[in-house]
Amino acid sequence: MTSFKITIEGKYGVKTYQETKNTYDWIIRSLRKAGLDCTKLEIKFLFDLGAISCSCNSIEEFVSNAYGASEYSLTDMSICVVGNTTGVVFVSVNHKNQLYISVDNKNSLEHIVDLLNKTTLSESEINEAVSVTFIGSQYNNAPAISGNNNTVNITSHNEEPKIKQWIKAVAQNILANWIWYLLTIAATAAITYFATR
Repeated sequence: MTSFKITIEGKYGVKTYQETKNTYDWIIRSLRKAGLDCTKLEIKFLFDLGAISCSCNSIEEFVSNAYGASEYSLTDMSICVVGNTTGVVFVSVNHKNQLYISVDNKNSLEHIVDLLNKTTLSESEINEAVSVTFIGSQYNNAPAISGNNNTVNITSHNEEPKIKQWIKAVAQNILANWIWYLLTIAATAAITYFATR
């Protein structure tokens, strides 16, 4: 399969957690401007916390494990998304702050690079400790992350309270049992009727 590749310099760096978070937000914003559905991303963060290596598969995991950690060092961050017109778009950022971009379509590659060059984050977004690019754009049950310079709160929003889910499950089990009970009575009555005839 044909693919087109280019390497460019990142705008926001990757030396610290904050720089990596800013780079992630910048890439996601650019991909959205290109019309890509960023709710279906494949993401991987590989980084070290001192002598410990960590691998995360979502921005939520990255924030909860890297925010405020000492001796942070990015190894690699990769983002993969499939678009209707672009095909597979793969962006990888290494520890030297170089973006490796690969796209199935040359025009789409040029368009994405142009958007990366034109897209910037505001001063408040650059200084925001947690990424908010995923809030409201991923699954309804995705955790919401909020925080300030000292704390990070990760909360999960379920569509239904657990008690309501439990009651619904119990009701479904009772209904299923009654249906089987009624079917058994009907089958017994039919067998008895035909047997005594």
